[in-house]
Amino acid sequence: LPFSTALGLASSYLAEVKELYQTYQMAVDEEFRHLAEGEFEEAEEIDEDRVDPAFEALDEKVNTVTQSYSALAERASTLAELAQFGSLFLLVAMAAGLFRRLEQGRKTAAVSAAEQRALREINMLILHASDMIVRLDEHCRVRYVSPAVTSLLGYHPEEVVGVDFLK
Repeated sequence: LPFSTALGLASSYLAEVKELYQTYQMAVDEEFRHLAEGEFEEAEEIDEDRVDPAFEALDEKVNTVTQSYSALAERASTLAELAQFGSLFLLVAMAAGLFRRLEQGRKTAAVSAAEQRALREINMLILHASDMIVRLDEHCRVRYVSPAVTSLLGYHPEEVVGVDFLK
């Protein structure tokens, strides 16, 4: 698969994940507003009607993206090709956003055991993945890189954070 095609595919996936994440984020914000105002029944209704469906749609898209990237990674023959395809890039972007949002808002509300378990599983997958996982900001600077960067490229994560990914 040519790099330009893979880049276009990644861009398309990123846009879809971003849109789903924004929908999820707005629903969570509304839920937290109700919780902050002591409107627990309204918050629970928002959680069931908007937050949970938005999270499930986001999770389904991330699974689809992960499967697509897994297929691309299997066809890649070198580490350079894996880096070009940005294996699991979208998963990290979504997971980082979820971690940040859940830590900020859910501290005041009880997080279900299933959500806590899912977050721990995602965190463990990221920390122990044999693939290099990278999170970029809107200017393509590295904001996070998994510990696998050391075994794959010989750099420590702190050496890579802040570097322009496109240079």
